[in-house]
Amino acid sequence: PKANVEESDEKGVVEKGSSSCHLSLKDTTTGLDPKVISMEPENLKDTLDTFHVAAKAIGSPEVIKRANEVTSSIESGLNRIRQAVKGCKKPRVAFIEWHDPIFCGGHWIVDMLDIARGDYVMPVEYAGRSIAMSNEDFIKLDPDVILIGPCGFDLARTVKDTIEIFGTKDWWLNLRAVKEGRVFAADANSYY
Repeated sequence: PKANVEESDEKGVVEKGSSSCHLSLKDTTTGLDPKVISMEPENLKDTLDTFHVAAKAIGSPEVIKRANEVTSSIESGLNRIRQAVKGCKKPRVAFIEWHDPIFCGGHWIVDMLDIARGDYVMPVEYAGRSIAMSNEDFIKLDPDVILIGPCGFDLARTVKDTIEIFGTKDWWLNLRAVKEGRVFAADANSYY
């Protein structure tokens, strides 16, 4: 919704009844030649590539070097995870990105679970977008492990909402992962 403008200064526009400040592209680019770069990673490799795209756009050798260091460190960590789980049984894993309706984690979630040796059972294709599914379809999956990490929620909110939304539903309580205590909440705010 549009807000009434209360005051404006060289720093931007302050909205009446709001503590947020909004600047238009024109306000922030006057006298500049901005370069807009769209980054929409679809998988884990694309996500790592965004470090390099941003660094190249900035153009600083120090930033480019730092992007290489960061991605090398992440790739090294991913390789350590691959080695740690090598030969382990692959549990059937569901990742819930949203509670109601249930949204399947897509994009890089598929890669992350594969690296951790999880057999991702949600109906999302590799590098596909997150999609909604019915409770009935989720019941049919009956995964070994359920991970829950609603986008933008911290751990406390994830646990609270999971209990409030699913905690009294028979269909949820009868899932194998729930009965066997293999439901895990993630601090999505910190991890993605």
